[in-house]
Amino acid sequence: MNVTEIIEKYLKENGFEGLFDDNGECGCELSDLMPCGESGGQCEPGYKLPGNEECDFLIGPKPEQKEVP
Repeated sequence: MNVTEIIEKYLKENGFEGLFDDNGECGCELSDLMPCGESGGQCEPGYKLPGNEECDFLIGPKPEQKEVP
Protein backbone atom coordinates (compact mmCIF):
# COMPACT_ATOMS: atom_id res chain seq x y z
CA MET A 1 0.00 0.00 0.00
CA ASN A 2 1.45 3.38 -0.98
CA VAL A 3 0.88 6.86 0.53
CA THR A 4 -1.85 7.78 -1.98
CA GLU A 5 -3.75 4.57 -1.18
CA ILE A 6 -3.44 5.21 2.56
CA ILE A 7 -4.75 8.76 2.18
CA GLU A 8 -7.59 7.64 -0.09
CA LYS A 9 -8.61 4.95 2.42
CA TYR A 10 -8.62 7.48 5.28
CA LEU A 11 -10.68 10.01 3.31
CA LYS A 12 -13.29 7.41 2.33
CA GLU A 13 -13.56 5.96 5.83
CA ASN A 14 -14.13 9.44 7.29
CA GLY A 15 -16.61 10.77 4.74
CA PHE A 16 -14.30 13.24 2.96
CA GLU A 17 -14.55 13.86 -0.79
CA GLY A 18 -11.05 15.08 -1.59
CA LEU A 19 -8.11 17.24 -0.57
CA PHE A 20 -7.55 21.00 -0.65
CA ASP A 21 -4.69 23.37 0.00
CA ASP A 22 -5.50 25.94 2.69
CA ASN A 23 -4.39 28.81 0.42
CA GLY A 24 -7.21 27.97 -2.01
CA GLU A 25 -4.92 27.26 -4.97
CA CYS A 26 -5.42 23.51 -5.17
CA GLY A 27 -8.06 20.85 -4.70
CA CYS A 28 -8.59 17.30 -5.90
CA GLU A 29 -11.39 14.73 -5.77
CA LEU A 30 -11.05 11.16 -4.55
CA SER A 31 -11.37 9.95 -8.15
CA ASP A 32 -8.26 11.94 -9.15
CA LEU A 33 -6.27 12.17 -5.94
CA MET A 34 -3.04 14.20 -6.09
CA PRO A 35 -2.85 14.63 -9.89
CA CYS A 36 -0.01 17.10 -9.37
CA GLY A 37 2.24 14.23 -8.29
CA GLU A 38 2.84 15.76 -4.85
CA SER A 39 2.34 13.77 -1.66
CA GLY A 40 -0.29 16.18 -0.33
CA GLY A 41 1.82 17.23 2.66
CA GLN A 42 0.20 20.68 2.76
CA CYS A 43 -3.30 19.45 1.90
CA GLU A 44 -6.27 18.94 4.22
CA PRO A 45 -9.30 16.65 3.91
CA GLY A 46 -12.36 18.37 2.51
CA TYR A 47 -15.72 18.23 0.79
CA LYS A 48 -16.72 18.84 -2.81
CA LEU A 49 -18.36 22.24 -3.38
CA PRO A 50 -19.91 23.93 -6.41
CA GLY A 51 -17.38 25.36 -8.84
CA ASN A 52 -16.93 28.85 -10.19
CA GLU A 53 -15.98 30.44 -13.50
CA GLU A 54 -12.45 28.99 -13.23
CA CYS A 55 -13.16 25.47 -11.88
CA ASP A 56 -15.83 22.79 -12.29
CA PHE A 57 -15.68 22.12 -8.55
CA LEU A 58 -13.92 23.26 -5.39
CA ILE A 59 -12.88 21.32 -2.32
CA GLY A 60 -13.35 23.05 1.03
CA PRO A 61 -13.23 22.41 4.75
CA LYS A 62 -17.01 22.29 5.37
CA PRO A 63 -19.72 20.65 3.24
CA GLU A 64 -22.08 23.62 3.69
CA GLN A 65 -19.46 26.23 2.74
CA LYS A 66 -20.19 27.72 -0.70
CA GLU A 67 -16.82 29.32 -1.45
CA VAL A 68 -13.25 28.63 -0.44
CA PRO A 69 -11.64 31.88 0.77
